[in-house]
Amino acid sequence: MTRRTQDTPIHLDRSPARVVYILSTGRSGSTLLDLLLNTHPDVVSFGEIQLVPFLVEGVDPVCGCGERLDACQFWKDLLSEPAVVDEDRTLRLFRESRGAGRVLRPRLLPGLLLGRPLPILGPSRRVLERYVERNLRLFSLLRERSTRVGLTQGRNPWMVDSSKDPYRLLLLARHEAFDVRVIHLVKDPRAYVFSTTRPDEKHPHRRVVRMAGRWLVQNSMFSRVLRAAVDSQKMLFLRYEDLATNASEELGRIARFLEIDAELFDLEGFRRHVNHAIAGNPMRWRSDAIRLDDRWVTGLAPSLRRLTWALTGSLARRFGYPAGSDRQGNSEH
Repeated sequence: MTRRTQDTPIHLDRSPARVVYILSTGRSGSTLLDLLLNTHPDVVSFGEIQLVPFLVEGVDPVCGCGERLDACQFWKDLLSEPAVVDEDRTLRLFRESRGAGRVLRPRLLPGLLLGRPLPILGPSRRVLERYVERNLRLFSLLRERSTRVGLTQGRNPWMVDSSKDPYRLLLLARHEAFDVRVIHLVKDPRAYVFSTTRPDEKHPHRRVVRMAGRWLVQNSMFSRVLRAAVDSQKMLFLRYEDLATNASEELGRIARFLEIDAELFDLEGFRRHVNHAIAGNPMRWRSDAIRLDDRWVTGLAPSLRRLTWALTGSLARRFGYPAGSDRQGNSEH
């Protein structure tokens, strides 16, 4: 395949890229949210955009439509673009590999907590600027392509990026080239721990401490960067449990948040809509209806539930989760 050079001219829409950024830990329901958002004619989901260069280089990378990327009608024409190929590795700034990205980055953490990048301690200002420029080009390509092939009805759709990374969010949200709306998606910490702990774990308490700590640290960081860097009108808090049990009401909230028509979401037929999102949970290829995954209630041993709550309960209560197995609650986020 012939690759474009960096100087190859391409006509791109220069208006601000409208991005819906999903900020969450892994295994928190972002794939379900992706699928539901993608049913709206003014919204198109591309999954974890941060992983584009890794998937291009990976073995048998598969699109949300079920095809390999190099056979997908949407992606195959984009695979030669520099913004996708990422030969200078710019897009990998906050990702070590497809499956690994560090939560705590000592050189960048101060800037994250203050709501602004601090290039003195981390990458140079030019590196950060190049990262933003490359992402703008990538989003522009995706927007132009999705309009051309009829995935959306408007020329400037909301593009869903479920990359989850707070450092990436900080750079995009603070740049005038992007109109970023953030959905902070949270899952009950006990459900998260259950989903990340293997049943045959020899020392489950160690694993529980590690994963509960990750949930606590990540969601604390997410809350901090949102308060510091994102206007309150441009962020929405959403619990996985609410989405899974009352999707219609939650999509209504999202529609008001994005200023789009809630009636145009296709809740009943969300599985039938073609999507070209990359990465994500294998549930994107299932055909069943939405159901709450609450296996932790009976599957997570009482001692492990208590341990998880002891570590995460202070923040979980703020998010509206009760201490018992009852899943109801009101968010104070």
